[in-house]
Amino acid sequence: NENISVYEEKLTKFISSAFNERNNSFLNGNVYKLYNYYGTSDANAKYSLDYEFKRIAYLRDWSLERSIIFTSINSLVIINKVTKNNNKIIVNLDEYYNFNYIHNKQFASNKFSFTIPHILTLYSYTNDLGEECFIIDNLIQKKLILIIKFQNNLIKMIL
Repeated sequence: NENISVYEEKLTKFISSAFNERNNSFLNGNVYKLYNYYGTSDANAKYSLDYEFKRIAYLRDWSLERSIIFTSINSLVIINKVTKNNNKIIVNLDEYYNFNYIHNKQFASNKFSFTIPHILTLYSYTNDLGEECFIIDNLIQKKLILIIKFQNNLIKMIL
């Protein structure tokens, strides 16, 4: 169905933008722009945004303890299913993460990748220009425990 395809494209663009902004926050610590993606007047959205802040802090602390400097973090969003009921939209998706990093200021770049499944609840609304926009209400992801082989050591990372 053409309408579903165009709609999924709009959702993918919004979700990718939100995840890329979160990834930038992982790298630079600036979380201010994340507020543009979450409906902070709702308890679920506040919880989801707070959870993102905790993940950003965790990754920062985890990398500092190991002398790891992330040089880039990218996400690819794959939408598996969309359920729409009026202005409430539930999106089942997979996020493919790619992390590039250097260790202890070495010049050799390293990388690792993984996938996190998400269930994302959004609300659509019409802005002053008559365009459909989205706001994140709730982001549920499975807790992910990664065991990464790093310089012949196994390192645990919880996201």
